[in-house]
Amino acid sequence: MITSVWLNRGVLAAHCIWLSDDDVNVLKNREVNVVHCPSSNIALGAGTAPVPKMLNKGINVALGTDGAASGGSLDIWKEMRAASLLHRLKDPQAMPSHTVLQMATVNGASALGIRAGVLAPGYLADIIVVDIRKPQFVSPDIVSALVEGAAGVM
Repeated sequence: MITSVWLNRGVLAAHCIWLSDDDVNVLKNREVNVVHCPSSNIALGAGTAPVPKMLNKGINVALGTDGAASGGSLDIWKEMRAASLLHRLKDPQAMPSHTVLQMATVNGASALGIRAGVLAPGYLADIIVVDIRKPQFVSPDIVSALVEGAAGVM
């Protein structure tokens, strides 16, 4: 069981792959932000964070890359795809693309205490441009197409 003395909403708890139900409750009750790094966890064979369970409990879960040394890149698009697919192994409905996109944008900004992640008055504006005329974006659901088909350009 994790100790809750130092945990609060200012903490970014990375990975969180071996949590008990009690641990999840501690994170929820202490308003801890979790950063899910699926590519790193896959590459290292470390395990899979119970992200759907944490999201269902109302824990703010953001996406992270962990670092090029353990995740293979710093590409958040890759992390979105990995998160989407990884959690489908247990439940095909576990990680809808809209949820994954929210983890990469709104949840990440919230975890850092930044008013960003959405285009709204009073928020910092970040805009990305994606050429959706590419074949991987031919889909009735553009969010799913983005999460599963987009890639960062270096």
